[in-house]
Amino acid sequence: MNQLERIKGHLNAWLKGLAGDSELSSDPEELHLRKAVLILLSVTCTILGIFWGITYFSLGRPLAGGFPLGYSAMSAGSLVYYLVSKRYKSFCRIQLFLILIRTALRSCTAMATCHWGFQRILHSAMPRK
Repeated sequence: MNQLERIKGHLNAWLKGLAGDSELSSDPEELHLRKAVLILLSVTCTILGIFWGITYFSLGRPLAGGFPLGYSAMSAGSLVYYLVSKRYKSFCRIQLFLILIRTALRSCTAMATCHWGFQRILHSAMPRK
């Protein structure tokens, strides 16, 4: 067994254990699958957000790095809350809210940095007299 297969096996066992900790005996199979997918996505986005934020900080952009690190911290906090309380609906709502806020903030910061370019696009799209 090579190194990649061993890492894949450890990761698979860890994710199954994490998803299994969230499973209640009264859960139908579909709900168990939804929980596992949401946990997998939130863990993945949290880890990637940490790397993304650290990259921005290392490039000298602390404000840009603060957004993904803040998102990662809140997402990790909601995951811990869910694993302790087993309240899936609250966890799902928090994750959806974080995705909405992250997208809105990213759009706002992109518009602020590309303000003049956006104005040029709008001006060129307007009909001329």
